[in-house]
Amino acid sequence: MRKLFIVLGSAALITTSAVTFAQRGHIGNMIERMTEKLQLNSTQVEQVTTIMEEQHTKRRALHEDTQIKLQAVLTKEQMEKMKEMRAMHENMRTRKGERCMDNK
Repeated sequence: MRKLFIVLGSAALITTSAVTFAQRGHIGNMIERMTEKLQLNSTQVEQVTTIMEEQHTKRRALHEDTQIKLQAVLTKEQMEKMKEMRAMHENMRTRKGERCMDNK
């Protein structure tokens, strides 16, 4: 019985460590939800965390590359307008998320 508690405690610690490592806002939340809803084991949590972090890194690099390309094409005024549009979009997403949280 004692060995069972040690094994379960170790698995919980590994899972918690992997999830804590991934605590980067959205990624951490997503992995927590996946762990709970899909009942991921500690190995799966580590693997999913790695996959999601790699995806995040690639997406960030793509975003930066896109910004550089857009700056080469758009005028300063157009870039400013695009920033305003992006801020409005982000504001709408934030408010939508708040409404979703209120419904829980």
